[in-house]
Amino acid sequence: MWSRPWGKEHSERSRCENSMQYMFLEYAAGGELFDRIEPDIGMPPPHAQKYFRELISGVEYLHSRGVAHRDIKPENLLLDESDRLKITDFGMATLFRHQGKERDLDRQCGTKPYMAPEVLLRPYSAEPADIWSCGVVLVALLAGELPWDEPTFSCPEYTSWKDKECRLFTTTPWTKIDNLALSLLRKVLNTVPRHRATISQIKSHQWFTKNFQRTAGILQNVSETTTPTNKRVCSELERANTVLSPEDFSTRLACSQPEVPTPAGIDAIISGANVNLGMLSFSQPVKPDQLLLSSQLTQGTQASQTPLQRLVKRMTRILVRTTLEDTLTHLETLFNKLNYTHRYHTAHVLTVTTLDRRGAQLVLKASVLDMGQHILVDFRLSKGCGLDFKRQFLRIKEGLSHIIVKGPVTLNITPATNMIPA
Repeated sequence: MWSRPWGKEHSERSRCENSMQYMFLEYAAGGELFDRIEPDIGMPPPHAQKYFRELISGVEYLHSRGVAHRDIKPENLLLDESDRLKITDFGMATLFRHQGKERDLDRQCGTKPYMAPEVLLRPYSAEPADIWSCGVVLVALLAGELPWDEPTFSCPEYTSWKDKECRLFTTTPWTKIDNLALSLLRKVLNTVPRHRATISQIKSHQWFTKNFQRTAGILQNVSETTTPTNKRVCSELERANTVLSPEDFSTRLACSQPEVPTPAGIDAIISGANVNLGMLSFSQPVKPDQLLLSSQLTQGTQASQTPLQRLVKRMTRILVRTTLEDTLTHLETLFNKLNYTHRYHTAHVLTVTTLDRRGAQLVLKASVLDMGQHILVDFRLSKGCGLDFKRQFLRIKEGLSHIIVKGPVTLNITPATNMIPA
């Protein structure tokens, strides 16, 4: 049994039936860290500090065991019933140190907005790459948005950061982050791996060690001050970046659920690689040397006292007072008003397609479930950016505000429990 305060608990007990191997994992009752991030706002700095501290502690332990995660992002960070962070989804993880010997890595792994720039160039050192991803997570926690789409020369937001342009700090997300946190991010998101902050340096940084106190039931900074944007001078930035020549970054991107490989495809995967067919996971991209993912968000439930409270509190679920048929009509009307493309996946499930803020495709599913006294509408992301999904959900929620059930709900959900998406 492996159990750490910030690590997903794995049990050695499993069950094998025919050709299928079942593993039993700890249940993270608090859902995903993504649930706690409000789009374009983030969360209070004290909360961000708490989760970031736990993330750094978890990554420090992994690295001490010679393990690189290679896909650190809020979607892969869960919370238990005590609101403790758990690192999960080790499908991209690998050993970079064994018996005291370290090796460079050469597979392009992860989700592009969170990937370190050197991962796309290869080879790269494992530890600095994971630390970079932690830095991008911190930006998301503090600002509710990502700093760039990908760390390449074709992305102007990234090149502005790399070139340390002064105007960068007059734009979001940087204007939402105070100078102390920004000084930490400058070190963590250094584009030169050998100059990037180490975990020990992160843990000794003033923002990381800063004390917060609880005032009137709300965590607040003891001495929080806002520094005007014009005070953020570029002279504070380090000038040690080396210039990386542009290369062809074209790679095969995959969502978290690609098509199941054919037998010939499986043979291609395992040829030339030490892969146990019994351990082959179809939830991972097909091409082993280019394991790049889209940002996928599978919503979890937040910690709560009862199943009903967990159900209602979930950010992308709403209860409405209309009938099932009327609810579907309201959804269709709203989707047309918002210029969404939609179709029925099944009788009570709609697949909705739109574009995110950057023009990329965003696909979500709306499931309408009869809970007896009320109707539950559950929204899930199928493809695209998790933060943009939450932005669209808030638009949908506002459009349905006239039929949403407000106030406490005390219905009996037992008969419909088996119908509720996990």
